[in-house]
Amino acid sequence: MIRHAIALGVAVLAIAGAPVAAQLPANAAYVAANISPGNGILVYDAVGNVTTLIGVPGTGLAGALAMDATNDGLMIWSTNGVQRYDIATGALTSTTLTGTAIAWGCLDDDGGMLWVDGTTSGSLYRSVDTAGTATTILWTGATMPFTNAVCWDGTTGTYVVAEWGQPGLATFLTRNGTVIRTVGNLAFLSGLDWSPWTGDVIASAFGSLIRLPRAGGQTPLGSGALPLVTTNGVEVLEQNTLNQEQFLAVDYGSDNTYLSLVDGAGMISTLNGGRFAPVDCEVVRGRPLWTANRWLVGNTGRMHLTFGPARAGDSYQVAMSTGHRPGLPVAGRTLHLALDPLFLLTARNLAPALFQNFTGTLDANGRATPAPQVAIPQLTGLRGVRVFAGAVSYNAGGISAVSNCWGTTIQ
Repeated sequence: MIRHAIALGVAVLAIAGAPVAAQLPANAAYVAANISPGNGILVYDAVGNVTTLIGVPGTGLAGALAMDATNDGLMIWSTNGVQRYDIATGALTSTTLTGTAIAWGCLDDDGGMLWVDGTTSGSLYRSVDTAGTATTILWTGATMPFTNAVCWDGTTGTYVVAEWGQPGLATFLTRNGTVIRTVGNLAFLSGLDWSPWTGDVIASAFGSLIRLPRAGGQTPLGSGALPLVTTNGVEVLEQNTLNQEQFLAVDYGSDNTYLSLVDGAGMISTLNGGRFAPVDCEVVRGRPLWTANRWLVGNTGRMHLTFGPARAGDSYQVAMSTGHRPGLPVAGRTLHLALDPLFLLTARNLAPALFQNFTGTLDANGRATPAPQVAIPQLTGLRGVRVFAGAVSYNAGGISAVSNCWGTTIQ
C-alpha cells in the first residue's frame, strides 16, 4: 500500500515555532486525509463537493484523522508523527512519538489515544493522552504484513486491529493487548470503525465494506459494486438524515477516488469522484461528547461537551445509561442510549450532587461551561461497570442537535 511504502526508523515530528495551516471553511461537512496530489486535509461540503485542500506543514504520508476529545480539533496521524489541527484557527500542535511509520490512530475512551505503525509485523501503541505521554506497546502482529488500522470497540471498550495484506486479518484485543478472536480472509483490510447502531465493527477493504458482527464472522456490504474499488477508510455516521446505520467511505486508488455514503444494507450513493486520493474520512464536529479523563472509583469523571459555535446559546442536557442499544428516538435522530434507571436518573436531573452540570446553556463556542462531570462514589462494586453517555442541545424551536455515543468502564 502506497502510504506504507515508507518506513521510518523513528516517527518524530518537530516543527520550530508555531506552525499554522489554513482555517477550515465554514461550510465544511466532511474531511479526509489526502495523499495525492499534496498531503493534507481534503475538505468537502455537505453534498460532497471538494472545497479546498489544506496543506499541513510537517505532515508525512497521511494515514488517519479524527475529531479530538474537545470536538474543536482534528488529530492527524501520519508517517511523520501526530499533530492536532485546530479547526477554528488552523493552529498546529505537534508531539514526538517513538515508533515507525505511523499508519492509523484513534481516540481511546479514557482520554488517551491508540495508534499503529505500518511496518511488517507492526505494533499497537497506547498513550495516556493525545500528546503521546506514557506510550506503551500493547500488542505486536506476527502473521500479516502491515498493521494498518485500529479502532475502539465502544460496546466493550476493547480494540480491533487491521492487518493489511492478502488474505488480511482483523484481531480483536482486550485493553491489555490479549487476543480475544481473529477474523481472517479480509483481503487488503485498510480501515475500521465501531457502530453504536448495532455494536458491530465496520471494516473497509479493497472492493467492499465488511461488517464484523459481535457474534463473529463477517458480512460484506456493497461487495464488488463500484465505486468501492480501493476502499481505504470508513466512518460510521452516528447522526444522519436517514436516521439509520450509515457509513462514509473513501477510495484512494488511481482509477476512482470517491467519497461515498453506504447504508447498512450496502446501498451506495456517490458524493464525489475526483482526482484526489483520500485515505481516511471524518465528520466535522462529529464528536460533541467525550471524556476528559479516566473514570476511577472515588474520583471525578469529567466530560467535554462541545456542539460548536452554530449551537451557541442553546440549552443542553446530558444523560447516561448502562447500554447503547436500541437507542432512543429524538427529533428524527437517535440518541444512542438505553432507557434504563440510570438514564431516567440523569435525564431528569434527579441526582445533581452526583451528576453535575448535566444541564445548562452552551457558551459562545457551543461548549458546556462548566463541563459535565460525575462524582463517582467510593464503591468498589462500581469497578468494571460500563456506562454510556449522550447529549442533546435544544432551543425554542426544539431539539437542535444530538451527540455521538461515548462509553467507558469505571476503574
